[in-house]
Amino acid sequence: MGEPMITRTGRSISGLRTGVALFGAAALVAGVGGVAAARSTNPLNLEVAPGEQLINLGGTATFTLSLDPTRNFTGTAKLSILSGLPKHSSASLSSSTIAGTQQVTLTVHTNSKTYTGPDNIRIKASAPGHTDTVTAKLWVVRIPLTVSASPTADTISAGQSATYNVNIHHGRWNPNVKLAVSGLPVGATASFSPSTTTGSSSKLTVKTTAASTPSGDYTLTIRASTNLRNATTQVVLHVGPVGQAFTITGSLGAPLTPGTGSGVDVTLHNPNTVPITVSNVIASVASITPADGAPTTPACTAADFSATAMHGTVVVPAGATETLSQLGVAAANFPQLNMIDSSTNQDSCQGATLGLTWTGTGTGGN
Repeated sequence: MGEPMITRTGRSISGLRTGVALFGAAALVAGVGGVAAARSTNPLNLEVAPGEQLINLGGTATFTLSLDPTRNFTGTAKLSILSGLPKHSSASLSSSTIAGTQQVTLTVHTNSKTYTGPDNIRIKASAPGHTDTVTAKLWVVRIPLTVSASPTADTISAGQSATYNVNIHHGRWNPNVKLAVSGLPVGATASFSPSTTTGSSSKLTVKTTAASTPSGDYTLTIRASTNLRNATTQVVLHVGPVGQAFTITGSLGAPLTPGTGSGVDVTLHNPNTVPITVSNVIASVASITPADGAPTTPACTAADFSATAMHGTVVVPAGATETLSQLGVAAANFPQLNMIDSSTNQDSCQGATLGLTWTGTGTGGN
C-alpha cells in the first residue's frame, strides 16, 4: 500500500511542490488565526498612557500602567522593565505587581548625561501561564519647542497689512509644527507662510480692512504645536484709522548755478494718529518763471535740472510737523535739486523762480 503512494508522488514533482506550497500557506493562515484567537483569550492585556511622551534633558517622565478590565483577569501579574531605557537614565515602578483596576506608575529619571533621541521602553506583565508586553515611547530632547517673533510690535493704519517673522526652535527632534494665531481684530485675517513646517521659520501676515477694522492695540498670540508639545509667543498690533495723505513742503535756500546743487531741509506733516515711515522724498520742477529782462531763448526748462531723492527713511510721529533736520536726518541725506551744466546757453535760467512739486512714500509703521 505504501509503494503506490510513493510512485504517484514521484510522477509529479511539480504537483508535490504545489502541494507543499499550499500546505505551507494553509499552515500560515491557521497559525495567524491561532495567534489571534490566543490573544483574544489572554486575560492579560497591559496598557500604558500616554503611549508617547517628550521631556527636556534632565527631566522626569511618568507613564501609567494598567490592565484592560474587560479581560477579567483575577490574579496578580509581575511587572518588569525589559529594555529601551535611555542610556544614563534610571527608572522605577511604584509597584512590582499589578492586579485588577490597580494603576502602577513608571517613572524615568534623566540627567545632563542622558542620551537624547526617541527610546522605546518595553514593559512586561507576567502571571502563571500568561504574559503580555507594552511599549512606551520616550523622547528626551535638549530643546523641546520654543517660538518667537519679530518685530514684537507693528503699527499700521486700517486697510494695511502687518508682517511678523516667526522663529521656531526645536533642536534635533524635527517635529512637524503647525502654526496658528489668535486675538485678531474685527475685519482682520491672518496667514502663515508656511502654516505647517519642520523648518525653523515662517512669516505671519495680518491683513486689516479699512471699512471694518477698528483702531486699537491688539495682542496677538502665535501658537506652535506638535502632537507632543505646544509653545506660544505674543506680538502687538497697533491699528490706526485709515491713513491720510501727508504733506511735504520745502524751498531752495540758495540760488543754483550750472553744475551745482542744493539739499533741501523739507518739512513733513503727518496728520495721522499713528506714526508714518517716509521714504523716497524727491522734488520735480513743475514751473519756471523767468526773471525780468532775462533772455527768453533758448528757454529755461525742467530739462536744465535734475533731482536726487532723500537717502534712507524717517519716522514722523503721529500728528507731528517736523523738518528732516529735526527728525535727525543729516544734511548729506537731504533730497537735492541740481542745475545741469549744459553746453547750451542757459542765461534764460538766471534769476528764474522755480515752482517745485514734492513727492514721497509714507507707510504706517514704526
